[in-house]
Amino acid sequence: MEHNAIQGRFTGCLFLLPLLAYSTGNAFFEMASAGAANPHLLRAGALLWVLNALTVVAIAIVLYPMLHRYSPRAAMAYGSARVMEAVLLLVGMFCLLAGNSLQQAGLESVIVREFAVTIHRISYQVAMLILGLGSLSFCRVLYRSGLLPAFWAIWGFAGYLLLAAGAVAELCGWSFGLYFSLPGGLFELALGIRLLVRGWNKL
Repeated sequence: MEHNAIQGRFTGCLFLLPLLAYSTGNAFFEMASAGAANPHLLRAGALLWVLNALTVVAIAIVLYPMLHRYSPRAAMAYGSARVMEAVLLLVGMFCLLAGNSLQQAGLESVIVREFAVTIHRISYQVAMLILGLGSLSFCRVLYRSGLLPAFWAIWGFAGYLLLAAGAVAELCGWSFGLYFSLPGGLFELALGIRLLVRGWNKL
């Protein structure tokens, strides 16, 4: 039981850290873009986004053995989705950094800036689409295994489906994907807190 609690708390921290790191990093990037590009804010934002990506990969690594015990396919699908999410988010970050570097050098044009922002937006939405679809297998394991009460699996399944649907909507030019992402984001926040406090039901 103690092992369940320790591993659950560690996993809970891993779910909570990316939410904090990405949102804070995004705020730094937005503040830097609002006026003159502040190199300190950009560096801080970039470091937080790298931390987010590393933590996302850590989630895949930590959960892989547990998921593999119940479903090797689910473990592979979820792990691959998390890794691809991290890579795509880093691609978007590097595009923004490249655009800001050109701006500081006086070489940036409006077209280059818009291209960098567009690549960042597309990378983010594709990452959310992959995360949403890849996490359905994770919720399926939660439902069948008894690792958590069934309510959590149902909430996660619905939240990740809406996240994927919202990403598709954003890629198609319909700007309401943020609202669709809220149930999935709240699920990961609540799941992180729940695991931090109580751990898994069993392992």
